Amino acid sequence: MNTSSGLKLLVLAMALAVVGCDRNQPTTEGAVEGAKDALDMREHEKLKDAGEDAVDAVENAAEGVKDEVEGR
Repeated sequence: MNTSSGLKLLVLAMALAVVGCDRNQPTTEGAVEGAKDALDMREHEKLKDAGEDAVDAVENAAEGVKDEVEGR
């Protein structure tokens, strides 16, 4: 396996691990968190936003790797 294929496999595995993390919140807590997020009123808002952006980036990278592996 060459380095490029190994790196793609590693990124895909990491992305699947991140996406597989399931956050189960009770409905009211999720609603309150959603409202605070929309109004930028959450504690440590910038840090949480950065984490959400990182998750989005990993998901996009995983999709790109998947497309490359499938030859699209």
